Amino acid sequence: MQIKKYLFMRRGEMMVELLISISIVVVSLLGIFTLVNRALSLNRVNAEQYIATYLASEGIEVAKNIFDRGFLLESANNPGSKEFYSATDFAALAPGVYQVNFDSKTFTPACSFPVGGPTEGAVRKLFKPESGCGDFIQFDESAGGIYGYNLGTSALITKFKRLIIIDAPDEYNVLGNYKDLPAPLEFRITSAVGWESRGGSFVVQLQDHFLPWRIP
Repeated sequence: MQIKKYLFMRRGEMMVELLISISIVVVSLLGIFTLVNRALSLNRVNAEQYIATYLASEGIEVAKNIFDRGFLLESANNPGSKEFYSATDFAALAPGVYQVNFDSKTFTPACSFPVGGPTEGAVRKLFKPESGCGDFIQFDESAGGIYGYNLGTSALITKFKRLIIIDAPDEYNVLGNYKDLPAPLEFRITSAVGWESRGGSFVVQLQDHFLPWRIP
């Protein structure tokens, strides 16, 4: 009887040990799966930030091209003119929020200018769904990996939006004899790209200043 009782107790101890071992293995696997999931999420966020930075940089370059085009057209039609842009050859420029394609020749209004200027908080509000500001960028892999708008039926809609915010703060436009110019002395350009991801809402902002290097 004592031997049977001992064996029964031993079986109970083995069952407890087995349950403890299984629990340790399960907890270990859950930890590994969590780390793998986080690593994959970080890789995805890093890839998205790379794309967003590229799109924001492209926005700055497109804005610069539009400015340069306006100046060249004005110079050709009105030699000696000191204007940054022409009301006839170049869409009248004013502080605001715009949308541009990679091949844009003018700025397309996207929504109203943010209250308080292009601060980080104000720019983030522009990308909230309720703002209705801007369109999602498309991606066409069949055309060589192009990001833009109205690319055709083969293009996919991405999660990214790009906004070009133009303003001319007073502190940048108070120098010397340039006060009588028909356009501000200096423009501030903010190219912002926003998107929603599994980790939350993200915004990448790049900023540049267009100085009057064209003025003699």
